[in-house]
Order: sequence, then C-alpha cells, then structure tokens
Amino acid sequence: MNCLVTGGCGFIGSNLIELLLKNNHNVVSLDNYSTGTKDNEHKGCVYHNVDILDVDDFSKFGKFDVVFHLAAEVASINFSYENPFKTLNSNVLGTLKICDFARKENIRVVYSSSCGVTDGSDLNLYAFSKSQAEQICKSYSNFFDLSVAIVRFANVYGKRQRKSGPYASVISIFNDCYDNDKPLTIRGTGKQTRDFIDVRDICIGLLEISKKDWKADIFPLGTGESYSINQIADWYNKTIEYVPSREGEAMTSSTNVNDTNLSKINFKSKYKIKNYIKDRIK
Repeated sequence: MNCLVTGGCGFIGSNLIELLLKNNHNVVSLDNYSTGTKDNEHKGCVYHNVDILDVDDFSKFGKFDVVFHLAAEVASINFSYENPFKTLNSNVLGTLKICDFARKENIRVVYSSSCGVTDGSDLNLYAFSKSQAEQICKSYSNFFDLSVAIVRFANVYGKRQRKSGPYASVISIFNDCYDNDKPLTIRGTGKQTRDFIDVRDICIGLLEISKKDWKADIFPLGTGESYSINQIADWYNKTIEYVPSREGEAMTSSTNVNDTNLSKINFKSKYKIKNYIKDRIK
C-alpha cells in the first residue's frame, strides 16, 4: 500500500511507520514536529515538515491508498482547557481537511480517536474535540461514501513515549520517576481504572483495519483488562506521592474487546502491562 501518516514523528505515528516499513509498504509522513522529533524518523519513509492545517493540496505529497490520521492535539486535559481554540482547531478542523482530501482522491481514512469518547464526550474538552471529529468522519462516510474507520484507543504505552510534560502518560511518568529514583506521582486517589494497551498492539490493529473499506465503523482497541492507578504503581515498588486530581478526568475507562468489529479484523491484544513493567524494572 501507499500510505500517508499524519503525525508520523510522534509516539504512535513513529511506531506505526516502523511496522508499515517492515511490511514493505510505501510511507509518507506529515508532521509539524511540535511534539514529534527527528529521532523518531525511519529510513525508507519520506518526511515533510508541515502542519496539516497549513496544507491546501495534500495530493502534492503523492498518490495514496490510505491515510492514517494520527496528527492531533493530544496533550493533557488541563492543556485542552487552557488552549481550547488550539485543541478544537487541530482535532476538528484537521480531521475535516483530511476527510475532504480523501473524498477527492478516493482514499481510505483510518482515524485515531479515543476511548474518552466512549466514556463521555462531555467529560472534558479533549474528549469533546475527538467526538466532533468522529462526527465529521461519519458525515463524510454517509454523504460521500468515503471509507472511514474510527479507532478508539485505550491508554497507550510503549517505546518513544514522552516521559514528562503535558504529552506524557501515567506509564511514561512512572517510568521517568523510577529511572530517576523519585516517588511515583499519582493524581487524585489513584482509584481511577484504565485499560492499558501496548503501542505494538495498536499498530498491528491499525494495519489490519487499513486493509479494508469501512463505513465509519468504530474499533475500540484495548485489552479488555482494567487496572487502578494504585495497582499499576504497586508493580513499580516505589514510594507514592499523591497530588490533586485533574478536572474532567474519568474515574473509569475501559474497552469492549467483544465488539463485533474487532472480530472482523481478528484483533486480540498480545502484550500485557504487568509484563511490560516487570521487564522495565529488572
């Protein structure tokens, strides 16, 4: 396949490109390097340093069979409240531009959403932005017969994930604390439950989904297993420091691995978060 990946130098995008290249696909990446880095580039992929919001004609980058739309404002919930226009502009308008390009060129779209939409799009601004982007995908599929797959990620962890700052996740923050012999920082009570999925599983799922046409079908990619933040922290065997919780944070977040769409791609997660942590702290 000829593949276009937006956000190709970010955490998930760089891992996806690595898998696509291993499977002998042709790959072009569009990234503004606001969060992605040159260190995440792979030999064999063509990289363009551009912001998709500034692109008028995506066809100048080549002919494609599928576009993996991963570029988004995916910082913390607090960041989305502090920067509402940037969050909505990137996540909603960016998706609109990609869908319209795909409509003109008859290209399949694989859109990366979040399980936060399932938890409740009114829960916080980030989830709302993803929900609105999903509506654009559904509308383009309905009105223009565009092939679109909506992939809702659980909490993703793995290599190349940011260790600190607004783009870090709880696992990468715990890793950083462990490596620097600092107490593990937990927001709120730590009783929040999450479904954690390895980025390698995510990329396998994305690749399988991209091989077929879809009508805005939704794919919840997760393990189906949820753990509290306290339970995850216990596996690191470190001192814990509790800090105030974030506004709009869900207490529970899970994925339905029995979803019928997952059976259509024969997806089942392979990697376990407990094994990842055990290997990480050896």
